[in-house]
Amino acid sequence: MDKKDKEPKGTAATASKMAASKKEVGDESPSPGRGTTSSQGPGSGNSGGSGGQDLLQQAKDTTNEVVNQVQQQANEQINRQKETAASELSTVVNAVRRFGETLNNEGKGPIAHFAAQYGDKAADGLDRFARYLREQDPKRLLNDVQDFGRRQPALMIGGAFLLGFAGARIIKSSMDAAASSTSTDTGTRRAGSTPI
Repeated sequence: MDKKDKEPKGTAATASKMAASKKEVGDESPSPGRGTTSSQGPGSGNSGGSGGQDLLQQAKDTTNEVVNQVQQQANEQINRQKETAASELSTVVNAVRRFGETLNNEGKGPIAHFAAQYGDKAADGLDRFARYLREQDPKRLLNDVQDFGRRQPALMIGGAFLLGFAGARIIKSSMDAAASSTSTDTGTRRAGSTPI
């Protein structure tokens, strides 16, 4: 055994020595974990008070650092998602506008004209919403969504349902497209069919 193994650091022996010295002074015995730590040397002369406070302050600083990093990463992720959603909406706006132009140019009759006008109004509304998404702070967006949900709970639930339904359809169609491209690339056929 070398000298390190014989000298207890941060152990019950150190805590009991501290308790004995505090009893002489008239203090209460230290609670577990309040003695000297293994990072403090045997001759540090610390009674445990400032060492514990230093450790506590270091833990608080580390926690604050981690929280700030997580918040920063979450904000970056939200901003990326926000920009993606705004870009997707802009794509939809352009498609709706092209559809309206096609109806105006090729469609004859009042129904085609009315549908084109309605499409233009819908495209304008979606365009305003896309600009709003791009320009607003994520916290402001969250507050606005919460306020809207309080004012119009039925619309909020209906909108969530429609978004979920649309998301499920998009995922299903992309999975079907990926499966069909995989089966044509590898020369395999879908399950249930006989091989060539």
